[in-house]
Amino acid sequence: GTGLGLNISRNMSHLLGGTIEVESTYGKGSCFSINLPTNIDEPHEPVVSNETLVRPEATQASSSRESSLQLEKPNDDIVEKYASLKEKHILLVEDDMRNVFTMMAALGRFDFTFTVATNGQEAIEKLESEAQPDIILMDLMMPVMNGFEAAGIIKNNISWQSIPMITVTANDQNDEEKQCRELGVEDFITKPIEISVLLKKMAELIK
Repeated sequence: GTGLGLNISRNMSHLLGGTIEVESTYGKGSCFSINLPTNIDEPHEPVVSNETLVRPEATQASSSRESSLQLEKPNDDIVEKYASLKEKHILLVEDDMRNVFTMMAALGRFDFTFTVATNGQEAIEKLESEAQPDIILMDLMMPVMNGFEAAGIIKNNISWQSIPMITVTANDQNDEEKQCRELGVEDFITKPIEISVLLKKMAELIK
């Protein structure tokens, strides 16, 4: 119910040079159609639509990097300790769908509502069109618009700057935490993420 399946289908159809369309009637249902070229072996440029496009090179880089999350689900003690977090709304900004699924599975016992964006530009669009989240988890290395640029825009917008944000990166070799703090980001965490550490940071920020 989060739209992840449709998002994946859209990106896959674009990467194959095709498009995805929808016809929907309220109260009756929706029909999704995927149109693909007859020969997908020939080199082609991805179809550009008015929606966010994840290009092949970005997807390949995402698949090869070593930043995929491996989170252990919280035990009963941790769930009880951070019970105040239950049913909160999280804007999860992450371009690697493996990490998205891992994060959602690890945090499933908290019944969070997740809004997922695959890059910074899409995160800003979500903030413009949907209810404000209780917290933003922002990956830093993403295509289209990275987490640094998105964080700067969000923290300079009077309507969004009070939303707590935790930025996430695979390492901190380039003083990334310092850069994030200068942008106004409240907290920072590196991968591999310890679920108890993430929950502690979230609990401290969500009031």
